[in-house]
Amino acid sequence: MKADIIIQGNAVFDSVGDKPFQGFVAVKGNKILKVGSPNGAAEFIGEGTRMIDSGDRLVMPGFHDSHTHLLLAGMYKACVNLGAARSEEEAAQM
Repeated sequence: MKADIIIQGNAVFDSVGDKPFQGFVAVKGNKILKVGSPNGAAEFIGEGTRMIDSGDRLVMPGFHDSHTHLLLAGMYKACVNLGAARSEEEAAQM
């Protein structure tokens, strides 16, 4: 299977190892096909594959979830954070 995009660079961090490595990420549609060392990218390169060289910039392939639990977020907005209060009086004032 050929990738739509291959991102290659000197700092690919897959969270399996302890530190970033020189490698590539092959992507087809919205799925990661492969993360590997530079010499493994060739099998995923097709006629329409877009190549991106990230240089020394960090590449972190994976699923990223950003969401808020509405009840907790609402409570946070409705409550006073007393963490910065230096006295009982200051807390009451806040």
